Amino acid sequence: MVGAALSVVVAEPSLWLLGSAGFLVRGGLVLLALPIVTLPSPVGITTLLGPAVVNTGRLEGPLLAAVAAGLVLVAGLCLAGLFAAAWIDAALFERFVADPETAELRAGRRLPQGWRRPIVALVGVELVALLPAMAAAAVSLGRIVQVVREEILLPGDLAVPLPLRAAAGAAWPLTLLVAALVLAEALNGVLSRRVLLRGVEGAEPGRPLGRRLLGAVATAATGWLLAVVVLAPAMIAVFIAWAGARDAYLTGAVIDFERVAATVGAIGATLLFVAVWTGTLLLGGVVSAFRAALWSGSALTARGDWTTGGD
Repeated sequence: MVGAALSVVVAEPSLWLLGSAGFLVRGGLVLLALPIVTLPSPVGITTLLGPAVVNTGRLEGPLLAAVAAGLVLVAGLCLAGLFAAAWIDAALFERFVADPETAELRAGRRLPQGWRRPIVALVGVELVALLPAMAAAAVSLGRIVQVVREEILLPGDLAVPLPLRAAAGAAWPLTLLVAALVLAEALNGVLSRRVLLRGVEGAEPGRPLGRRLLGAVATAATGWLLAVVVLAPAMIAVFIAWAGARDAYLTGAVIDFERVAATVGAIGATLLFVAVWTGTLLLGGVVSAFRAALWSGSALTARGDWTTGGD
């Protein structure tokens, strides 16, 4: 199953682009923005929210309305992202099932003519899978906000950046939130494939529940291990490349053509950052497509032998 997933993804560059889109809408955009976006300092947060909000922790008046409007906007963007992710998931599954490399997994069967991607059903599955993450967020966000406020009012070691101090103070809530997100990803992988497999004729569940659960755990672990091994070094490279480009821009050499060497260096640093950032996005797409293929392959093998029409 792993070999088939790898063969399909490596041989089809179009899957890399689909995977890159899925990687972005499922949180990759936030990951790739981390090196570029400068988080506000404690003084900046106090100036933005106001001393009264920081001291009391309560939102009132226009700021409360602005936060509510922002939450509605974020919710709308997340819903649009869920629909985009569902469409991408269905497209990846369709390509995987139709590929000759997966003939052994599906006994040579293909999706029937006129198969339609169940986008609405997949969005429903994604929302159900996110319930553990939503519950974890409801439990942990209050503690995280409290730790951030305490670090602003009574900071610890000022040599340590505020995000790191806050992360250390809210280690358990953050761990709970991350674990819930991992569980949500696994639930979505299992449940979405059950929805997609409804269009594949002749398959019946063939493995005991215990083996299916073990297969789901193995699939999730393999996908996350690959993501960490591939993306961690790539993100380190993005941070390093951005640091060089940022320093070049701060010196003002980009627009100072009298300093030819410095200007050429700044342009080179910029091009290097763009290349590393784009390469990391493409790697994220490959990993995302491979993980989707793993879930599809795991679902196909979990269905056992084909009951009708097989070889």
